[in-house]
Amino acid sequence: MTENCFPLSGGFQDIFIPEQNKVVRLSQTLISSEYILQEIEWVNFLYHHGDPVPKTETTLRMKNERISASFEYIPGDPIDVTNASHWNEEMFEG
Repeated sequence: MTENCFPLSGGFQDIFIPEQNKVVRLSQTLISSEYILQEIEWVNFLYHHGDPVPKTETTLRMKNERISASFEYIPGDPIDVTNASHWNEEMFEG
């Protein structure tokens, strides 16, 4: 299965699994489950308010002190928070 997985985010956290149309996020070992749950809550808030973000699956799995969560994959371009044309007040307007 790993030959069909593509690392995202520089390969540090996210793995795209095309045959399942999912992204699996693996946490770093120092990240708490509360942090991951807050991230999932934020993404779900955006999703339920009509923003084009992935729907999350809130089942968390612990393995070797890492936490994994999976998200529906949606096509698009990543947002560059260092680029003012991407990350600005317009982005947060409804």
